[in-house]
Amino acid sequence: MRPKKIIICLLLLPLFGCESQTNDIYLIPEGYEGRIKVTYNVEGAPALIKENNFDVIPVKDDGTFSTSNVNMEYGTVTDKYYLVDKEGKRKPVEKECISLLGTGSSQEGNGRIYPHVELEITQTRCSQDFMLWGK
Repeated sequence: MRPKKIIICLLLLPLFGCESQTNDIYLIPEGYEGRIKVTYNVEGAPALIKENNFDVIPVKDDGTFSTSNVNMEYGTVTDKYYLVDKEGKRKPVEKECISLLGTGSSQEGNGRIYPHVELEITQTRCSQDFMLWGK
C-alpha cells in the first residue's frame, strides 16, 4: 500500500507544487529605454539582495548589471519591474512595456560560464506587440 501512495504523490506533484519561479525585482533608472542585460557568476561583482523572496536587480544607467550569484532562477516568470527616480522612489512598469528577449550564457577560455538574461524596456511603444515581439 505504501508504494502506491508514493507513486500517487509523485504523479500529483507537478499539479500542486514545487514549481520554480523566477522571482526577480528589476530596478530600472527612470527615463531608461532599451535593452537590459544581467550577467551572473561574475567574480568580484555584488551578490543579489533579497526582498520578500525576490532577488533585487539594480540595473545601471547603461542597462547592465553583473552579479556574483552563480545562476538565475528558472521557471514561471514572476518578475516585477520598477522605474526608480534619483530619490529611490519606485514606479511600477506596465507589462506591455517589457519584452523578454531570453536567456543564454557565454564562456571564457578558463571554462568559467556566465549565464545572462536579456530584456527590453520601452516607455514610448508599450503594447501587446512590444511585449510579445519587441515591436
